[in-house]
Amino acid sequence: MVSLAYSLLYESPLSSSLAFLAAAIIFFAAFNAVLASIGAYGALSDFFIDIVPAKITESLLKALVEITGGISSAAASGENINIILPVISLLAGFGGISVHFQVIGIYAKENIPCRNFILGKCLQGWIA
Repeated sequence: MVSLAYSLLYESPLSSSLAFLAAAIIFFAAFNAVLASIGAYGALSDFFIDIVPAKITESLLKALVEITGGISSAAASGENINIILPVISLLAGFGGISVHFQVIGIYAKENIPCRNFILGKCLQGWIA
């Protein structure tokens, strides 16, 4: 069992993909935490305060970087459920830059164009 895990993680082409995915997840989670700790999301959400509640705008901005943090922030915002559900649906459909970065990294190795993926994710977020 250990040898199988070792060969999958360290000797297969999958290993570099797994390392890339893990690195992307860690990087964007840390980047999201840094932006939140310096107050960047709060400052940016002030620009949209007349259109969308600040907590929802902050959740949208967080999700643009990393989807899990954005959805969790939207769910914990305390806003009306009629506002939160469409926002979470949009965020889950779009995926966030972290997800796009991970998929594009895999697409690049296989020489698959990324343009349709990104357009499709934008459309999926809008429809959701």
